[in-house]
Amino acid sequence: MPGPLPLCSDTGDLPKFPFCFVENDEFPEMVITYQDKAGAGINLTGFTITLHLRRVDSSVLIKTATPLNLLVGQFKFSWGPGDLVPGVNQKAEIQFVDGAGKPLTSKIFLLDVREQIA
Repeated sequence: MPGPLPLCSDTGDLPKFPFCFVENDEFPEMVITYQDKAGAGINLTGFTITLHLRRVDSSVLIKTATPLNLLVGQFKFSWGPGDLVPGVNQKAEIQFVDGAGKPLTSKIFLLDVREQIA
């Protein structure tokens, strides 16, 4: 009998979000435009969009996106008090679920959150 199928790899160079957030900050919001290979925005009308962030304590923060312009694939995630906890290379993914309940999950990317000084 063949062995188990390999899981998605956690090794290699994972893309890092190009901003270091600060513990307990509520800005900046994470504004994203989902685009095809040619750079055109993808219509996300009817989709539910969710961010999953595995924090350093292994808890998972789940944030639902606020639509900005779903016809061109634009949405944002807003932070609340206590959402951002310090840690480097916290793994995140974005899940898109269509109106029929079919999910599509992004590749893993990394977020850094530095400790708040004051």
